[in-house]
Formats: sequence, structure tokens, C-alpha cells
Amino acid sequence: MRNAIFTTWMSCFLFLLFSCSHEEETLKEAAPGKATLSFAAVLNDLLPGREADKQQLGNIPQCSEEAPAFVEVVVTHLEVPVAGTFQEPLRIKVHRDSQGNYFTAERAELELNEGIYHLEYFRVLDENQEVIWIAPREEDGEINFAGMVDSPLPLEIDLRAGTKKYVPVDVICFDDRLVNLYGYLFFDLQTNEAIKFCIFGNYCDETGRHIDAVSYSVSVWNFSGIEAAPKGAVLYEELQNAIVIEDDFENEISVTYAIPLCLALPDTPGQDEYYFEISLQGFGESNSLIRSGVITDEDVRSLYDGDNNVDYYHFREGNCNLGDSPDLFEDVAEGI
Repeated sequence: MRNAIFTTWMSCFLFLLFSCSHEEETLKEAAPGKATLSFAAVLNDLLPGREADKQQLGNIPQCSEEAPAFVEVVVTHLEVPVAGTFQEPLRIKVHRDSQGNYFTAERAELELNEGIYHLEYFRVLDENQEVIWIAPREEDGEINFAGMVDSPLPLEIDLRAGTKKYVPVDVICFDDRLVNLYGYLFFDLQTNEAIKFCIFGNYCDETGRHIDAVSYSVSVWNFSGIEAAPKGAVLYEELQNAIVIEDDFENEISVTYAIPLCLALPDTPGQDEYYFEISLQGFGESNSLIRSGVITDEDVRSLYDGDNNVDYYHFREGNCNLGDSPDLFEDVAEGI
């Protein structure tokens, strides 16, 4: 039996959004052929009474203590958005009942015709409109937090006429340092396109041996145009790659490996320039900056192999006797 474990800084809570009583209720005044879609929320702590264990987790961040205030959703039918869009999700006010359960207010946009729908996007915000919980989304061929929940997005929803449907949605804590592992694009693309850029890294010790899995973080800004102060608008801040451990208990084999960190960059008309900083994790008392520099959208597109395949930028740090491929950034490592 294989067991994959993400060794990332992730909150140890799981939230389940589910129906208050029955999955479907017959509506007293339903429009002919219509059904109403709604969501209810209850917070579940997976580690009740284990505060000592939580403290031992050390630097793993806790979930936000802020209360839910809004839910944002995108619902599609036959791949066409019918409630919200990825550019402008439908925002729904969240209320709390006398038993402490959270539920969404009714919205006309969620009174839908009978049929099969899909929930494509779901996140929960506090009163300050900060994301606190999120439903991870599966990505083709990508390893992300979707594997941590029973039912990742997209979710199929079967609506029947004359009913009120409560849909169970698994959500996990949101940490913006791990934003690339939830399956969404989290900066506002508006009418812009996005291009994908992936990073993979190796570290070699003094003997030239490759470390099994290297942990690193990446920060990205729009290039300001000023070489001495290159940081413009922030796109990503301290994104971390994921380390996976696969245990084959039957054969007593354990394999550890790193997943390339992939992120989406805004691709506007004309040339786009992005300033990057890449830091190794776990070397010395603090993170060690090893690469920095400006690349363009053309540099990113040069790594595309056809329409769907993207080669990654591969950095090699330490005594690897090989350079980066391709050579995009300045080597600024000191004493590593």
C-alpha cells in the first residue's frame, strides 16, 4: 500500500461543508422545473484535545480564527458558467444559526433548471474579504492538495425539480505561501491570459551527491523597470514547492522526491517582465537566497514544448558540476 504525504507547512484542520439535515428538501414554492442550490458549513477540528501535539508541529500555521462571512462559487452547466465566473465568482453572504452552523443566504442565481451541474470553484472569506478556507481543485497530471480531501473540485451536482439541494464540499485552510497547490490561479487575470512557468531544483553536497529532495521558496514581482529596485507589484510571495514521501509498506521501500513548483504568470499585450527570487529552505538559521533576476514572457514561452507540455527551469546548487538549464537567473548564493 502506498501512502503519499505532503511535507509542507499546512494547517492540520479539515472543514466539511454539508447539509444541515437532509441532502434534498422539497420546496414549498418552487418555480416549475426549478431547483435551489445552497450550502451549509460546520467547522470540524481533526485534532480535538491534542494541543500538545499541535505545539509539537511547530511552524505549521494554524487556521484563521476569523469567522466566515462570504462564500464565493462558480457553478457550470455543460461547461458554461451559470452562477459566477472565474473572473468574477458569485459572492454569497454567510449567516450563522443558533447552533453555530454557517449557511449561505439564498440567491436568485442559484435557482436553476433541473439537470447536471458542476461546482468548479469554492472558497470562504472573512469580513475583511480575506480567504480563510478553500476547496482544492484537481489538475490533470498535477500533485496538489486535492489528494488531501475525499471530494475535490470539480463536484458533480444533480439538481431535481422542486428540491433544495445542499452540497457537501471539503475545504482546507488557506495559506498564501502554498497558493500554487490548491489548483487555482490566485491573482486577478481580468482579461489577460496566463502562461505557465515551472521550477525544479537540485542540491549537491561536497562529494557531488544529489540530495533526494530540495525544499525551496519562490517570490515573484512584476519588474518595476528600475534595476536597483526591481520589485513592482507582487505576484507571489514565498511560494514553497512540495516534498512527497511514498511508502511501500509491503516491500519496505520509502521514496522521497520533490515536485516541480509551477505557477501562472500574467501575459498582457506586449512584453511582460517578471522579477524572481529563489531561496533554499533549511540551510543555516534562515532561508538562503540563491537566484534572482528578471525574465520576460518570451523566456517563459521558450520553455513550451507544444501546446500542453512545459519544460521546467532547472537550477543546480552546490557541487553539482553543472549549470542551470536554461541559464535564466543570476547566481547569488553565498556560502552554501
